[in-house]
Amino acid sequence: QGSARTEAPPAMTSRLPPLLLVACILSSSSAAGQSLNSTVGVLSPVLVKTYGSVPLLAFKQVSMACLIALYHVNTRDPQIVGQAVVDRLPQGFRIDVKFKDSQFDAAEALKEVLAWRESSSIDAIVGPMTSDGSQVVSLVSALQGTPVTSFGASSTLLSDKQTYPLFSRTNPLIMLNAMALIGVCLRFKWKQIAVLCEDTTYGNGFLSNVQEQASSKGVDLVQVQKFVPEGSKSIAAAMSSLQKSRAKIFLYLGIGVPNLELVLSYSNKEGLLQDGHAWVA
Repeated sequence: QGSARTEAPPAMTSRLPPLLLVACILSSSSAAGQSLNSTVGVLSPVLVKTYGSVPLLAFKQVSMACLIALYHVNTRDPQIVGQAVVDRLPQGFRIDVKFKDSQFDAAEALKEVLAWRESSSIDAIVGPMTSDGSQVVSLVSALQGTPVTSFGASSTLLSDKQTYPLFSRTNPLIMLNAMALIGVCLRFKWKQIAVLCEDTTYGNGFLSNVQEQASSKGVDLVQVQKFVPEGSKSIAAAMSSLQKSRAKIFLYLGIGVPNLELVLSYSNKEGLLQDGHAWVA
């Protein structure tokens, strides 16, 4: 199944594992007598519809790394991909790629997958980066038996193999972040906290992990508020509710600079940034 991060911005590694994993999967089917040429669809953000629509250099680097990884798989350089991978690839096996900009948006990723289904044959998909995108892409791709390997989706909701039987990932589950957040609370002896969570697959999975960790460690979640990402009215309403809870310690479960800027702005208006208050993200 693999396990997958915190979704953005990604740590800039070579991102070889997704394509190498797919290469091994496809090489096994090729060795069984199927075609030695396979096509991998890569869904990775270049331009973005979220994050205030400001393209992050990290996204472009990830997209380029995916294409470079493909090149190294096809050239079979053991110093790059490892001799074990080279040994598993049949002679003549080659991966072709179809690249699409997912724009860090679930709807855009789904649109591209549906277009692939209409126009071409895709044997496997690398991406998308987000949990929301991976959720819808995996559901649709499973209908045709197409495996999906994400390099950024971290929600534990995607670990359900009955719902997402062909989904895998190569970065840590968000559970590790939940453990760290509750660990910080225990370190400072904060036993009553409030939670602000984005209402997405990522946020809801993160919240579930935080609730589990808090319950097991004796930390009381006095209130949980959800917000729509980049929704000013939604965030304002959530902050007003948190202010009424009289909580002093808050956990923020969300991604994206625009979201955090709005949260801090409305926190300040509600007096939740004064002395005696603390935010942990």
